[in-house]
Amino acid sequence: MAKTKTDACLQTVAGVPFETLANRLVRFEAGGEERFGHVCSQPAEEVHLCAARGLLLISDEIFPTCHRLPPDQVMVVKELPWDAQNPLIRHRERLLSAAQETSNKIKGFGPGKIFSIPVGDGLAWYVVTKVTAKTATVEWRGFHCDNWRDLTLDCGGAFPRSVIERHVRRCEGLRRIFGPRRGNRRRE
Repeated sequence: MAKTKTDACLQTVAGVPFETLANRLVRFEAGGEERFGHVCSQPAEEVHLCAARGLLLISDEIFPTCHRLPPDQVMVVKELPWDAQNPLIRHRERLLSAAQETSNKIKGFGPGKIFSIPVGDGLAWYVVTKVTAKTATVEWRGFHCDNWRDLTLDCGGAFPRSVIERHVRRCEGLRRIFGPRRGNRRRE
């Protein structure tokens, strides 16, 4: 099989062999904020199109989006400690705390509410982005280190309002029961 121009581009991107970058965790800046993601190796057609233009296709670690970036704007993350010094864990915790704070300020059910669904050995996190009389639109967030997604909700979309409201109420109820206590401890 003959090599194409894009195959040659995939061999090296800015002098770095693509094989060493594929699926690697990287740090980059987007919208003036530090972000983390993985260098995509799939879908192959999209990766080839980006490579032909000298770009890497980066799957965002938190938001359901991809970024097309030149390699000089991407820093490969070597090994990360699994403790408070890990910048990705701190990044996730910062974003989750901000989302929870926003969600707590919203009375009732509406855009900005967040919820999680138990999946595997972790949680799939979602934020409500739009609510109508019959539907609620949600978007996935990678607040859990394994980036779990619910089989039904996947990356998000429009779902029956009652289904999403039930998830939000369940999550808020669990937070009320097991979350931090305010004021005096409960009397035994």
